[in-house]
This record gives sequence, structure tokens and C-alpha cells, in this order.
Amino acid sequence: MKFSFKESPEDFVVEEIPAFSFSGSGDHWVIKIKKVGLSTLEVIKKLSQIFKIPEKEIGYLGMKDVDAVAYQYISLPARCDVGKIDMEGVEVLDVSRHKEKLRVGRLAGNRFAVILRHVDDVDSLIEGIKKVEREGFPNFFDEQRFSSGNLEKGLRLLKGEKLKVSPYLKRLFVSAVSSWVFNVYLKRRMELGMFPDPVEGDLVVDEDSDYWCPLRFAEGDKLIPTGPIPGYKMPLPEGRALELERKVLAECEMELDAFRPFKSKGSRRPILAFPEDLKVEILGKDRLKLTFFLKRGSYATCMLKWLQAP
Repeated sequence: MKFSFKESPEDFVVEEIPAFSFSGSGDHWVIKIKKVGLSTLEVIKKLSQIFKIPEKEIGYLGMKDVDAVAYQYISLPARCDVGKIDMEGVEVLDVSRHKEKLRVGRLAGNRFAVILRHVDDVDSLIEGIKKVEREGFPNFFDEQRFSSGNLEKGLRLLKGEKLKVSPYLKRLFVSAVSSWVFNVYLKRRMELGMFPDPVEGDLVVDEDSDYWCPLRFAEGDKLIPTGPIPGYKMPLPEGRALELERKVLAECEMELDAFRPFKSKGSRRPILAFPEDLKVEILGKDRLKLTFFLKRGSYATCMLKWLQAP
């Protein structure tokens, strides 16, 4: 199906949904911002310069697209005068207090509002959207995860090369490598006909849970296989699933213990993602508006590209 998206930032709106409530008091400000045309890391760098504090003292829950209207939360030490924030492309919408710095990953997920333009067949696209809602889409990391040379720098670090960057950036670069390995694994699994259903030895999650368990012990109507997010303590599957993971790790020239110096333990990631609370609005003969929620770590752009696939 043919259509375009992200023709302008206003066509792609994303809002973070935290997995917890802010305490209302404590040693940190939490600001809700609206940003356009800047990456999350660019915002953090500019805030570091405004307040003359190390970037590591600034917290956030997740990275957000540059080419989008993004609503997200940033934390700053309470000693910062948040009234001094004056940054092109950034608007402070709300300010509250919290007991601790915000940490990456403590999101329930993100809510999206996306305009699709130049749709060649509206009826077919709506049927495709309904199918994705029922069956899900491959839970790849998208290309923005690997921007600014993150992957290449992470590979260099894991091979023992020294880079003059902060420990925070080192972990960011190394995590890009873990994401790349997952993508290689998922692509191989699809090529081998091991998608989307579980195979012998898989570690699986239920659609409504984030907790994995071996397939042989799992219960539930919709069990989703998981793939590797490499780290020195990554849980391993068994049987056929383990065989494929070992082949992919070897293909990527990856040793799990190489992640230890970067305190990267590793984890599992579902190979399927499902949009929730999905609504479709017809805006014209060749335009649609989609609103939906995705759990943390899943990419709306991957869902849209899956819809575009032949």
C-alpha cells in the first residue's frame, strides 16, 4: 500500500505516558516539554549548557524523534531555575517536583497521532490497519536508534577501543549494538519461517505482560516469542531458539561478556508489537489520521513501514 507520513513534524505527534506518578516533592524538577526539530540528546545538551551542570544530572524517560512534535518529560536538579529555559524549538508546558532523577525505560509507552497522506487505496489501507491491530507487526528497532554513528561507536567500544566520551554515552553506544543484534535476529527468524509463532525453546511473554518465561511453562492465549538484547547476564532460551541466537551472535562477532565493562546486563524483547486503542479517521479522499498507543520501546515508524510493505 502506498502512502507517505512525516511530511511535516505536525503530521507525527508523540506523547510519553509515564509508568508512575510524580511524587510532587523532592530534589528534582520534572518539566513536560513540547519539542520540534531537536533530538532528546540535543535538548539535554542545551539544558546542560544553560544550567552549567553535567549532562548525567539530567534525566529523561525515552528518546523522541527529531522530525515530530514530541511531548516528553525531563528532570533537572532542584537547584536549577527552570524559569530560565529559553530554547528555540522547545516549550515548557508544565513543571512539577519528583523524588529522584528520571530514568530511561520507566515509561508505560507512547501515544501517537499520525497523518497519512497520498493514500492510494483508503479501503485497503484500513483493512491493513485492522490486520495489524489483530496480528501485530515485527518489533524492530528503527533507523533513528542508530543515528549519529551510535552503532559504529558501540562496536568499537566492544572491541576494546577507547573513546573519549562520557560513561553515559558509552552505554548509549553499546545499547545501539544490542538493538542491532536484535534486528539481525528478528530478520533471520522471519527468513526462516520462525515468525510470528513460538518455536521449541523460546522464552515468551503474554500480550498483557512484560515478564518472560520458557514456552514449556507458559500459559495464555497469545504468547509472543522474545529475541535477544545482548548483555553479560542476558537470559538464554533453549533448543531451536537458542541455536538460532548462537548463530546470530557468532555472525555479529558478539561475545556476551564484552558488555560487562559497560554494566549492560541484557534483556529480552518481544518480536511482535501490537497497537492499542487504535482509531482511524478519514480526513479526505487520500488522507487518514491514526491515533494509537504503543508499549515502551516499540516504534510507530516500524508499524507504518510494515503497512507499506508489499
